[in-house]
Amino acid sequence: MSRLVHSDVKAYLRYIQTSRHQLFAFVEGPSDRFFYDRICAVASSGSGVTYQIVTAAELPGGTGGKPGLLNFHSELATRKKRFH
Repeated sequence: MSRLVHSDVKAYLRYIQTSRHQLFAFVEGPSDRFFYDRICAVASSGSGVTYQIVTAAELPGGTGGKPGLLNFHSELATRKKRFH
């Protein structure tokens, strides 16, 4: 499944803010997407919460894997952005 890859963290944060989804689950790779999609589907069923599973390769920088997630987290910490 092809997803839009944003050019930088600022653009991605704006995407999150304007998205219709209430939950974003950031995962390492494509095989994790399937696993966590099933968990999110069960957890959100009946609640009306929409979610999106995002792999590290889809994040700004697109390095993928654990390093990609850690880099994205560091960028968020630098910008003092927190999500609940």
